Amino acid sequence: MGSDEMHSSKYRNSVGLLQGNPEYENITINNPKKTDPRQLFVARHAERVDITFGQQWIRLSFDDKGKYVRKNINMPRKVPDRAGSPQTFMHDSPITEMGLFQARMTGEAMRDAGIQIKYIFSSPALRSVQTADAILKGLGTPSSVMINIDITLFEWLAWAKAGLPKWMTPEELKAFGLNVDTNYKSFITPQQLNLQENCHSYFKRSELFMRHILKHNKDGGNFLIVGHAGSLDGCTRLLQGLSPRPALEFTKIVQKVPYCGVIALKEYKEMLVWDMFPPPFPTLTHGPNPRFDWRIMQPE
Repeated sequence: MGSDEMHSSKYRNSVGLLQGNPEYENITINNPKKTDPRQLFVARHAERVDITFGQQWIRLSFDDKGKYVRKNINMPRKVPDRAGSPQTFMHDSPITEMGLFQARMTGEAMRDAGIQIKYIFSSPALRSVQTADAILKGLGTPSSVMINIDITLFEWLAWAKAGLPKWMTPEELKAFGLNVDTNYKSFITPQQLNLQENCHSYFKRSELFMRHILKHNKDGGNFLIVGHAGSLDGCTRLLQGLSPRPALEFTKIVQKVPYCGVIALKEYKEMLVWDMFPPPFPTLTHGPNPRFDWRIMQPE
């Protein structure tokens, strides 16, 4: 068994690599000014329209003039104006009304646990930005805490079979009412993304970004990253001193991450490592609710 596998096995006790490890129990940290360690929360986006209703949602919900007509109460009350609409929604779906509820409840749970977020970064995917905005609303975070949209946080490109989506601009997102920082500059540009990216490269892309933002925001305060199912592992694994997962193992892990799944890490500054700990708020669980066809009640 390799060192990574032995470290990973400790997570079965719902603690990270350092917590509960006798090797570190008697370590004394010389810190004359006692401050809480920085915390990092990484979340998957909320329920997306195209998965819930299928890709036909665009054909059914937009008329010949491109006007959006809501066909189910779980479909968005409104959709943003964007270049190339409605076709550009095909590979960049919004979230459902249930998704907005999921995200807001997640933020409320974080607020009730006393969590405060100082820095928030989101994948450019519309579903992620909407989720980030709803979590901030649930948290009751001041409007001065704006969402930094960073292309580096987009999912592993092996899953972008149709190529990169045509993402909305920060200005379009702002016009839709999402609290994004239109002055923020992404760590990388779309041209720097490699569509032939392998799994190891995805982990390295995520690590470089995480180390960049953690290095340049050292004045205390917690971080929230909102991305994709793979972000929970991709953005945190190397920060813990572990190696990238093999592609097959990574794919299996990703399939177990639900909408608005969140993991939490705290910084051990003197050891230059971040360690996973149980999120200090409950997880979100609810059952499916299939479409109801009232015609089944008609007499035969």
